[in-house]
Amino acid sequence: MTRERSLEKMRNAFIEDLHARGRATRTRQEYGYLLRRFEAHLEEQGVDVVTEVTRGVLVDYQSHLLLAGGRGGQPLSASRRSVILACLKEFFRFLVRRGMLLTDPTAVLEGPRAWRRTARVVLTESEVKRLLLAPDVTQPLGLRTRTILELLYSAGIRASELCGLDTGDIDLASGELMVREGKGRRARRVPVGQEACSWVGRYLEMVRPGLARQSSQRALILSWRGNRLSRGPLAVLVREEGERARIEKVVTPHVLRHSFATHLLKGQASVRHIQEMLGHVMLTTTQIYTHTQIDDLRETHRRCHPRSKRSKG
Repeated sequence: MTRERSLEKMRNAFIEDLHARGRATRTRQEYGYLLRRFEAHLEEQGVDVVTEVTRGVLVDYQSHLLLAGGRGGQPLSASRRSVILACLKEFFRFLVRRGMLLTDPTAVLEGPRAWRRTARVVLTESEVKRLLLAPDVTQPLGLRTRTILELLYSAGIRASELCGLDTGDIDLASGELMVREGKGRRARRVPVGQEACSWVGRYLEMVRPGLARQSSQRALILSWRGNRLSRGPLAVLVREEGERARIEKVVTPHVLRHSFATHLLKGQASVRHIQEMLGHVMLTTTQIYTHTQIDDLRETHRRCHPRSKRSKG
């Protein structure tokens, strides 16, 4: 097998697969660029076929990125190295899925722990509106994406909490959801606005049945392959929609959670109520904040959240 067939054609097939799955143009271009740089590095190391890409080769590449992977031989930041690793992981998972490789050499690789600067990023209400309008809701996955964004912003839940939701955890009639295993494995009930509930209802009726592969599948949010959506693809999805909405800030599920709390505070919600909705409880104490009834929380959410009521448009 020639190098052109083993590397370049596989890359092209991968980019075509991203396109078929509706991934953003910018993401496809970025992944293509990163894979071409990876191929150039492999050529320098004398690796001509993809079956020769072992875990050791990838660890060496990580070291190269850490020491001199940037412009002018400068080290790359942890966040940039995380993006590159995510690209490689998705590429090699694709190759395994297509039967081009038997095993995934990236499976046991660990990414760099980037400093989390996103906590300081807050979207304006105008930016949130642009983000929510970005998905093409005439397409099934676009409607699913709109539902995800509405839930993240309306409920302020963590990425892991959204991915862990089952269909029975949300009550559309009462406008609340149950987070069964939040941070520290603590459960809590969270209000959800009418607008988000409306989109969840449309998703459950029009999209989810077409994604589900097993009648026993309980996950609320499903991937395009019919499995429970995981945090990695969720983060990519949210970032891509931020780019599609032409928001210059990097949009993540945590940014939406932070924006949720900031907008509630701006709407004069009490800090205690916001803490209850976010599930912030210090691990060193059994209960640091006074519990409030779900009706009290729902009333605060309805009164203070900018998208709590159903819009007319």
